[in-house]
Amino acid sequence: MACEHLGSAPTLADDFLGDLRQGSASTCEGDAAGERSPSSKWQHPPSFYCPISQQCMHDPVVLADGHSYERRYIERWLQHHSTSPVSGVLLPQTDMFPNHALRNAIEEYFQQVFSVHR
Repeated sequence: MACEHLGSAPTLADDFLGDLRQGSASTCEGDAAGERSPSSKWQHPPSFYCPISQQCMHDPVVLADGHSYERRYIERWLQHHSTSPVSGVLLPQTDMFPNHALRNAIEEYFQQVFSVHR
């Protein structure tokens, strides 16, 4: 896996990904067409990628486990699980909070990337 904090061992989310990846995935802005992971041509910061989808986040939210996820993927995860997709630990609560700082960092990063490539 490309995210540094996930290591090389599969996560619980890997099993969950099969259904989600079929036709519902979107790519990171600036990724080459059809390439949907951090291992694609562009090497964006690993923290910009959702641990569930391995895609760049557009609407990141943070959970009680301290990890950020793309909202739509963690909502689907929580419909069937009460554990962290990263650690497998039971979540004491499933409230989601927008991660404004991460969303702003992603937006600012892509503004800079696009301005360099004009």
